[in-house]
Amino acid sequence: MNIELRKYKLKHTPIREELSRLFSESPNAIPLTEIHNHLKNYDRVTIYRSLSTFTNKGIIHKIINDNGSVFYALCKHECGEHGHTHDHIHFECSSCNSIECIDHHASLNINLKGYLVEDTQISVRGLCPNCS
Repeated sequence: MNIELRKYKLKHTPIREELSRLFSESPNAIPLTEIHNHLKNYDRVTIYRSLSTFTNKGIIHKIINDNGSVFYALCKHECGEHGHTHDHIHFECSSCNSIECIDHHASLNINLKGYLVEDTQISVRGLCPNCS
């Protein structure tokens, strides 16, 4: 199932169609390097613009691991142009290096007096079910 681009008021272009398919078929976050490898026919500027558009529309979100590697994952909740509305745990496997977004039902709402918290991200490292 591909992302319904019209729902986000986006024109159907070849790169958006390919990104839609790539994210819809991946259960885990996708490393930026893999996105570049998958979209070899497009220049870096076009790829970054498309990823930025998808992020700004609330379709995907960006994850940066401890090593500084960039990953992108499909948003599972109703995010939109006015921000991402989900707080969840990112699990990074220390063996296969995959990153998975974990929906955790406990509230991750953190209140800091005097601060306006816009989102919360928690990273957990260990072995995924495939590697343990």
